[in-house]
Formats: sequence, C-alpha cells, structure tokens
Amino acid sequence: MQYKEYYQSALRHLDVCKTLMESLDSMNSKGHLTAKRERLKLDIYYLSGYVIETMISYTFFVNLNWQKNKHIESYPYYEKGFKTHNLSRKLSFATSNAHCDYSGVALLGNKISDSKERKMFCGWSEVIRYQNPKTCIDLDFSEEDLKKYLFDIESMFNQLKIKYYS
Repeated sequence: MQYKEYYQSALRHLDVCKTLMESLDSMNSKGHLTAKRERLKLDIYYLSGYVIETMISYTFFVNLNWQKNKHIESYPYYEKGFKTHNLSRKLSFATSNAHCDYSGVALLGNKISDSKERKMFCGWSEVIRYQNPKTCIDLDFSEEDLKKYLFDIESMFNQLKIKYYS
C-alpha cells in the first residue's frame, strides 16, 4: 500500500458517513425505525473512526517525506507501533515519531473539551463493527452528538488537507 491511499480512504469514508447521516436525518422517528436508526448510528460512528485513523496515517507519512511509490509496509516501525487502531496511540505515535504538528486541528491538536466527543474519540475501536447496536455501550451518544462529532471530523479532515495534502 502507498501512503496516498490513506487520504483517498479517508475521503471515501467521510463521504459515506455524510451520506449515512443524511439518510438518518431523513428518517422519521417512528418506533419501527428505531433499530434501523441505531444501526445507522453505529455504522457512522464506526466509519468515522477510520476517517480519523487514515488521516493521521496519511499525515504521518507526509511528514516523514515518504516516497510516493514506496510501500508503507517497508516502514521500519510499521508493525512496532504504527499499525494500531487505537486513535490516541496512533496520534501519539505520529507526533513523537514523525513530529506531526496538529496544533489547532479539530480533535487532534487540542484536548477535546466536549466530554461526549472525548469519549467517542477515546472509545473508538475497529471491533465496533461486530457490536449489536442494542447492547453497544459505546453508543451512549445522541444523533446530535454524532452530528457534531462528524462535523468536527470533517473540519479535521479539511484542516489536514490544507496543511498536508500535496
């Protein structure tokens, strides 16, 4: 895999999240749609984490001045710290090993002041995809919380695009 694929992946995931959110917004609040709404919330939350993860990964390799055609798997620490789905660890790895500057970047550059968003960021995991929306404790957020979180993720994406995309 080449590092620019991270950017393309983040863009695709963000587009899907926004489309799913529009679908969620357009559904009425009838009781028979409750389960579908919860599944959509879980899907949006799951994909939104990948937007964050792939943008951190993309900016990491940009900051390393990684060769565009060189496979990322050849990075010496690929299996020893870089390859993680834990967003906080990925962020820490990028700042300490590639000296990525996320100052002023939504969700990444400042401590997340909103407690719901902080919980959503810190609690995200790739295993969310296997969770049952009815019993998933990570879904302890409203549709409005999710909408705000997605807005901040899109802001993060745009800020990193301006700063790092070449």
